Amino acid sequence: KDPGLPYLGVVHHGVAPRRFRGGEGGRHLLVLSRIHPDKGIREAILFARKSRLPLKIAGPIQDEAYFQNEVAPLLGEGVEFLGPVDPETRQTLLDGAIALLHFVNFGLAPVEAMMSGVPVLARPLGALPETVRHGETGFLVRDWEEALEHLEAVRRLDRWAIRRYAEARFSRERMARDYLELYRKVVGA
Repeated sequence: KDPGLPYLGVVHHGVAPRRFRGGEGGRHLLVLSRIHPDKGIREAILFARKSRLPLKIAGPIQDEAYFQNEVAPLLGEGVEFLGPVDPETRQTLLDGAIALLHFVNFGLAPVEAMMSGVPVLARPLGALPETVRHGETGFLVRDWEEALEHLEAVRRLDRWAIRRYAEARFSRERMARDYLELYRKVVGA
């Protein structure tokens, strides 16, 4: 925000709800992200190991040295790196996910997960406190010990309620309406 300008609001990301379907979930933890030190991939692996749940990681390698030194040595024993995936494979991964692990400030992955009815376990960084409703669409946690405490509760969240929340809050149509309203405010200011 520029202190000299009035605050006119924020517009959240929007996605096409019809691109996502809800699944029953419950088989694995999931990370959808570029492989980069800023994305918390190593932390996700360590969390999955502590939880004793399988983890699937999908996304392109952006930092080869990070992948080779920090991620690759931790693969195996229930941790699988899939590389980049197409939209149908991404949806299949979401369909089978217990939860999306998201350890960065923001991105579309939490919105896409919730649009598929998948709860999100994340740190309360950046826009995530505005995106994830703690206890309803996932859990915002200080650290991975706290995330482990919420693992059983995340399985009990209503996946269809998560989907309805995402449709109401993060659809492309809602985003377009919010932009139009923001433009009206700007023109009127």
